[in-house]
Amino acid sequence: MTDEERRIYERASVAAFGEAMVLTLELPKNWDKGGWHGKDNEELYELLLREVKELKEAIESGTAEDVARESVDVAEFVMMMWDLNIPFLDRPRLIRGE
Repeated sequence: MTDEERRIYERASVAAFGEAMVLTLELPKNWDKGGWHGKDNEELYELLLREVKELKEAIESGTAEDVARESVDVAEFVMMMWDLNIPFLDRPRLIRGE
């Protein structure tokens, strides 16, 4: 794989992962969970640890699909903590690396 092919593949993977996160949030089982606003870092961290444990279990005894699903769950809690701690107006600057 050339460097350019690798960059294209990695960008496509990031986009697909983001789409998986959006789709997970839209699952009917998640509609009544109330989102993450109103939760604090400590509460989200505890929920993250629970998801990390589920990911470890999937790695040890699940399928590749189980691992992929749990990976998205872990990432969602990391994103929630990021969202609560980065002011909205600073996000473009942060993303650009300024």
